[in-house]
Amino acid sequence: MKNKVRVFDTKYRIKSIKAFDADSQAGEIAFDDKLITLAAAFNDGTKLTKEQRVVALVHELVHATLKEMKHPQYKNEKLITPLAVGVGEALVQLGVRV
Repeated sequence: MKNKVRVFDTKYRIKSIKAFDADSQAGEIAFDDKLITLAAAFNDGTKLTKEQRVVALVHELVHATLKEMKHPQYKNEKLITPLAVGVGEALVQLGVRV
């Protein structure tokens, strides 16, 4: 996977880590640092499936997209999570991998 992505005019770096400390966390975005971090596994050692990896990336990209659009809901997990799952699952069906 490439380690940079542009969302509109802003470049975000993508970093992979083994796992986050928090339970069931697969990704996070640091808006000020323009950094998306994705985990390879959950903190209990369970590796993320290919679908979970795609959904995690899409989730963070939706955050970034809404932030770059100056949308007030860019941190709204109730909006972003189902949107990311729907788009992520569709991308997996099309063969997209992360």
